[in-house]
Amino acid sequence: AVLAAAAHDDLYLKQFDVKTAFLHADIQEEVYMKQPHGFSLCKPGQVLLLLKALYGTKQAGLMFFDLIKRIFLDDGWVQGESDPCMFCMPDPVSGRCLAVVYVDDGIIAGPKHIVESAFAKLQEHLDVTDLGEPTDFLGMHIVRDRAAGTIAVHQMPYIQALVDKYKPDRSQVLPMDPRAPLVASGPGYDDVSGYSTVMGELQHLVNCTRPDIARAVSALSSYTKAPTQLHWDAAMQVVRYLHGTWSLAIVYGTDDIGLQGWTDADFMGDTRDTRSTTGMIFTMYGGAVTWQSRLQPTIARSTCEAEYMAAAAGCQEALWLRKVLRDIGHPPSSPTVLYGDNKAALALLHNVDMMPSRVKHIDNRHHACKEQVQLGNVSYSFCSSSLNIADCLTKAVPRAALELQRAAMGLKPIALPQ
Repeated sequence: AVLAAAAHDDLYLKQFDVKTAFLHADIQEEVYMKQPHGFSLCKPGQVLLLLKALYGTKQAGLMFFDLIKRIFLDDGWVQGESDPCMFCMPDPVSGRCLAVVYVDDGIIAGPKHIVESAFAKLQEHLDVTDLGEPTDFLGMHIVRDRAAGTIAVHQMPYIQALVDKYKPDRSQVLPMDPRAPLVASGPGYDDVSGYSTVMGELQHLVNCTRPDIARAVSALSSYTKAPTQLHWDAAMQVVRYLHGTWSLAIVYGTDDIGLQGWTDADFMGDTRDTRSTTGMIFTMYGGAVTWQSRLQPTIARSTCEAEYMAAAAGCQEALWLRKVLRDIGHPPSSPTVLYGDNKAALALLHNVDMMPSRVKHIDNRHHACKEQVQLGNVSYSFCSSSLNIADCLTKAVPRAALELQRAAMGLKPIALPQ
């Protein structure tokens, strides 16, 4: 979301890294330690009193975060309401400056003079490395085109490493085969550890830059404890698909449309316990900022009920994203629009006082979305299934539909700069 705002507002970006981060923070508790091997500071029977948050102590991460938070707050920044690791500096003249921190890595975005001032303040207290314009952050590669006003996020080197490791014999145009549903039965796969490894590798891609494989990885991950040969072959199909689409990146700044979301559900899609799958995705200024594909917690008894619970999950995410927008200086001026393709569920959501007997059994947490409609925070609109880009997050879809939905997510092929 911060990168999307930076692309839209043409913000200056600076990435930083804190060297030996935890050693900067004072430890609050009274902790003693044995003398490290090779030192001769202690006499026999003596131990050392620990003063700094040494790597390996359980509170080291918290102590360092308290330190960097204090540096920002003392400099006039405000901790984000939506995320404690985001800090905001409102500036009435130049706009808003943002800083996001992940352990010892961070990005500052905003007017150049405020960004440089904030970085100088960090240098006064910490040993900070200036990494300049961000190009590689937490395993995500960032490519900025100032002339086009876009920022692209990809993981091409990571995908190339996966391809080199598993050596697929060919590329694939779909991450899942719509004609071959996953089942638990079949010849077992002996290398359970290897299957878990590839699931973890694919999940990293799903979490960062590849929402188009979210449904495939979510379904395959549920068989991690007892995979079959069918599941391994399906996992290798995802790798072959990545091999054929390795140049895709989420591109922000391609349009001026702010936050909007899509939700969908695949009724009784799970072959083991007939639970439905919720799919949701939110885009901002042309690119996806958050997405999800997961089984619903309870069994839905109708398509309407499954779609209703998916919409409720989307409402919860929308409320959090609205807080993010306020933090990054893009406060929503109108209800956040959520699109769905089930008219019965949409009618149920908009008729606040209507509660048919057939849906009274649904957990109250799902009904909370009706209140948000009444308050004007969220608005639900109908879209056809062909235009619902969350459709591929609930089931395997044909190639034409996948390509259309993938493009709507902001996933576009890019060329790496020479």
